[in-house]
Amino acid sequence: MGGTAKVAALCKVSMAAVSQWRDYGIPDARRMYLELKFPHVFPPAEKPKRRKADRVD
Repeated sequence: MGGTAKVAALCKVSMAAVSQWRDYGIPDARRMYLELKFPHVFPPAEKPKRRKADRVD
């Protein structure tokens, strides 16, 4: 994505804030933005496989 400085500039936050994301995770709104901007970095989440017991007949 270009490093801490580039991500901080894209998200309009400090580099320290971006560095904290490594420990505490990326805030949801920022992550959604980054997923749209860099889809190759964030693979799609796997959908849970349905089991027979999960089906409703």
